[in-house]
Amino acid sequence: VMLEPSDLGKDLTLFVAAIDDIDTTYFNGVKLGFTDGYNKPRKYTVPARLLKPGKNTIVVKVLDTGGGGGVHGEPENVRLQTPAR
Repeated sequence: VMLEPSDLGKDLTLFVAAIDDIDTTYFNGVKLGFTDGYNKPRKYTVPARLLKPGKNTIVVKVLDTGGGGGVHGEPENVRLQTPAR
């Protein structure tokens, strides 16, 4: 994801589409969190200290424990946003 200098200096929230079954999510190589369960929402705080202007990398490692698996849902369900205060 590309960030502008104006995007820096505040924590962001990363929403990840539906995952079947388990995810471990990273931002610029730092683990943000882990969720186990195919029907659970994925919402992770991205600390401002991890943000840099230009290219930033999001990695979602998915583990399927049986049946169908992977990332599901619409592309707009994966997004970064400023948390509501």
